Amino acid sequence: MSTTEIDNDTMAKAAREALTRPQNYGAWDERWYTTHGCVMSWADRGDDILAESNYLTAVALLEGAVAHDETGASEARGDDVEDSSASHWLVGSLRQLFVRVYDEQGQYTPAFREAVSIGLSLQDYPILDESDYSERETEAWFKALDEAIDQAARAYRDVDTVLDEQAIDAHMRADSFSRMPECGHPDELSWDAVADAYRAYRDEYYEARAAWEFDRGWYWFGGPLPGQEALPGLTVAA
Repeated sequence: MSTTEIDNDTMAKAAREALTRPQNYGAWDERWYTTHGCVMSWADRGDDILAESNYLTAVALLEGAVAHDETGASEARGDDVEDSSASHWLVGSLRQLFVRVYDEQGQYTPAFREAVSIGLSLQDYPILDESDYSERETEAWFKALDEAIDQAARAYRDVDTVLDEQAIDAHMRADSFSRMPECGHPDELSWDAVADAYRAYRDEYYEARAAWEFDRGWYWFGGPLPGQEALPGLTVAA
């Protein structure tokens, strides 16, 4: 939605909400909830991929609104958009996006107008940038898959060589989407399903390897491999 299409009542309501300080909020910056309102937040451990994508997309959009302020006042102030972060070793970090609501003349800043536009857009559709969300979702899928495959491979590390494990891993990874839809995508990926799939790929790998080694023994060397017995009915060439 274009910022020029937002009516005054909607802007006024958004300004009141943005500048309303939560009762349990311990402010460390005097600008928060006085000149700057919080328009979005993201907890890196508690929120999902969509929240991450929307938050970082919003940061870029708001910074763009500052950069494209024709008056130059937004850049001159230098703090119309503030990406604030608070962290704790136990629960991770919380990022909050604060935006200056009014300029020196009491008008809404371009950044706040953009923030309200973003909020209204999210009411209509929950994704700000489909491409960004898709890329992050795919990256998260493969990261989760890496961890699940590594866990599945550990059960066979006493018997499989490093080269065997790498071959099974590559074979499985090449088919990860087409043959493992039941494993989830990506936050709900089932490690049990990945372990079952790994077992199946491992069986296929060793069956193919055995067949290849058998063929190599008979047709490349004209006879069985060392330790193999000739099968009945087969004549070994002289």
